[in-house]
Amino acid sequence: MEAGQGHIRGATELINIREFIQKWDSTVIPGISETDKKYTPMRDVLAQELEVERQTIAELESVCNANNLLCGEEKTDISMLSCIPESVDLVSVRMQKRELERREADKIYKTTVLRRLKYSSLDEKNSSALYHDQKPGEDLGEYEINLPNVIINIRVYPPFKFLKMQNVHNKIMPDLNFNVTETKLSDLRDKISCVNDLAIAHDLSDNPDNEFMPYAKDVYKSGFFYIEGVFYNDMRYPECQDYGSSIMQWASQPGRKIGEMRTEKMEESLFLNLNVRLGQPYCYMHQGDCEHLIIFTDIRLLNSDDSLDIRDYPRLMKKKRVTRTLCRSCMMHSARWIVYNSEHAPENPCFFCDQCFKSFHYDEHGNKIGNIKAYKYFDQSAAINL
Repeated sequence: MEAGQGHIRGATELINIREFIQKWDSTVIPGISETDKKYTPMRDVLAQELEVERQTIAELESVCNANNLLCGEEKTDISMLSCIPESVDLVSVRMQKRELERREADKIYKTTVLRRLKYSSLDEKNSSALYHDQKPGEDLGEYEINLPNVIINIRVYPPFKFLKMQNVHNKIMPDLNFNVTETKLSDLRDKISCVNDLAIAHDLSDNPDNEFMPYAKDVYKSGFFYIEGVFYNDMRYPECQDYGSSIMQWASQPGRKIGEMRTEKMEESLFLNLNVRLGQPYCYMHQGDCEHLIIFTDIRLLNSDDSLDIRDYPRLMKKKRVTRTLCRSCMMHSARWIVYNSEHAPENPCFFCDQCFKSFHYDEHGNKIGNIKAYKYFDQSAAINL
């Protein structure tokens, strides 16, 4: 079997993203010419296609506006009705009524539902302030994306380890959802947040206030994307290692029949130059053995609703809501320490917030009590994408 050919059922055929763009021309992309990099306003495009005046298009927009269908009695608030009419016998209305009654009877259930509805995820609307959305007519200069172009959607999944003894198929959900375009693979890697990058693999019980310990990402900087038989290694720093070489050496042993593999530099590779299959799981690995699945889910044409500023990409479109880990002592604050051999813990190891950790394990002079080992703990909810 050739490397990269073991695609799963449901994945598409191999797509060359450059060829995908070149197959489209001005006859099938309204408003884009081959020489003009700007989008033509849709009103002008429609006027040209229908061979009418621009004023006629404006008049049609006014006459056919959906607001003209209102009769004055419609409710503008589309949220759940506080009072269900007795004369309505729709199934959806009956279910809505039961839901309201349950919320009224169970205050804990009501609070849980409202909290989940309010903070379900981070999406584009809530994070738009983080980007350089251009103003109309603004000249972006060297940061402007060439047109025509594409938007590529990528899902990043959490690390997953399969245990042989467990006959359980865990359903994993994507942690992050990104849009990329004329983007380097190294730019996406810098945007992927993983708590394993924030680990400090040292016992800090003797000096818990030590703020100068390096994070794992500052010590172990190597990593790669594996896409269709190619290892895209991060080689931006002198201490980076070529993870792919050892795997290629193993794969080349007689009898494995894995096929040809090769390596390229992540920081020199663009997503536009890749060959990918939509729906096919690929691999992002860092920290030696922390593996994330990444899946290309969509390739579409970039349009006027997308940012044309290359600095906005990779663009975080959605982040999974994660429940924080609480301190086992106060059950109020987020856990910041994981402690071993603690005499004051109900379990070993045990999670503590910063205040409870120091209160239980240090005297008034700051001296350690007992033979504990303490490690910094970073919860997934503490990982932020910017």
